[in-house]
Amino acid sequence: MNWNLIYLDKVTSTNDVAKDLPHQTVVVAREQTKGRGRCSRSWVSEPDNLFCSIVLKNYGMKTPLLSFVLGVSVVESLKGFEAKLKWPNDVLVDGKKVAGILLENEEDKLIAGVGINTKKIPVGNFLYPVGCLNDMFSNEVLLNAFLNNLAHNLDVFEKEGFFKIRQKWMSYALGLGQNISVQLPHMKLEGLFEDMTTEGAILLKLNDMSYKYITAGDVFLLNEGK
Repeated sequence: MNWNLIYLDKVTSTNDVAKDLPHQTVVVAREQTKGRGRCSRSWVSEPDNLFCSIVLKNYGMKTPLLSFVLGVSVVESLKGFEAKLKWPNDVLVDGKKVAGILLENEEDKLIAGVGINTKKIPVGNFLYPVGCLNDMFSNEVLLNAFLNNLAHNLDVFEKEGFFKIRQKWMSYALGLGQNISVQLPHMKLEGLFEDMTTEGAILLKLNDMSYKYITAGDVFLLNEGK
């Protein structure tokens, strides 16, 4: 897959720029002034961390599964780190969030925003502890590795479906087989993170031995739950 890279200095959000560009374009910025995260949260964008958005085709009903394709691709790029994936796609190193992914649909395409704290730890009040990679990679080297892994994993996803991507994701999953808490909009659930379904939902086994499928929420290990 050939990527068309566009480098910019300062933008509101790389996703804002990417939405008007063709498939396989990658927008990279040194600084974002209005970075976005999941659930309408802001993404604190310390200058010189890695911020990029990739324009991908829309896969219809399967599009949400790209969240896992992207998360796996980031983890596979962090050689030398024992990175973990916190459902659905937060990347953690040493128990701290170092990367996040935001998917936004735009007509016939998908804009995948990726932020990686390569050099600086963001300052603010966050749901989960945050960290950075302490400049172990240059942004250019890490971006190149990520885009190569993403191209490979997209090819796997297109040709073989979600099965192998799901296997990879689960090998990196934080809390799989452990008790977790999931913060939903109006309640919190606790239970055993037993599996992830082929649709990307958490299969949560509750204390009363019933099961709950979680399709959206914030996950914490049980002793971290809020």
